[in-house]
Amino acid sequence: MKVLQTIPYMLASQGGPSTCTCDLLQGLHEVGAQVDLLTAACGNPADRNLGAGSPWLKEVAMDYRTPLALSASTQGFLEASDYDIYHANTLWLHPVHATCSYARKVGKPYVLSTHGMLYPTALAVSGWKKKLMGALWYREDVMKATCLHATCMAEMEHNRKYGYKGPIAVIPNAVVFPEGVELKDE
Repeated sequence: MKVLQTIPYMLASQGGPSTCTCDLLQGLHEVGAQVDLLTAACGNPADRNLGAGSPWLKEVAMDYRTPLALSASTQGFLEASDYDIYHANTLWLHPVHATCSYARKVGKPYVLSTHGMLYPTALAVSGWKKKLMGALWYREDVMKATCLHATCMAEMEHNRKYGYKGPIAVIPNAVVFPEGVELKDE
């Protein structure tokens, strides 16, 4: 089974979703899973994409237009792709919508990891924009997902409050300890 994950940014400077997505992809690759990650190339010489140089990282040109990150290169990669499952990370930017929309277009299942973006506090930031974008695209992307991924029960509850009625997998983010750090049983 071939899986394509997508995320608008994998920048080291962004932390959060970039970090946990990188850790997940690296772990999946190490156990032999056929999984790739599509993101935009880093356009800032002072930054870097997490996972740079990894065989699973598929970078397209940083051609984001408008604050929504409209991207012809992301769309082009998706249109030429043939994966069994699509898995989009985050919300509110075009690469996420493009992934969900393409999966629906070709009749493939897709998973959506919301990364806390449906919490009331997150929805309140630029709230009128998110309501508009939700009405135009993102509500459909969420509601028609084959499955949502939440990292905790609270996130699952917020995803339900948004209106999603399908399955939600509650899977916490893995914690990667640096070499030399030992865990002690208490």
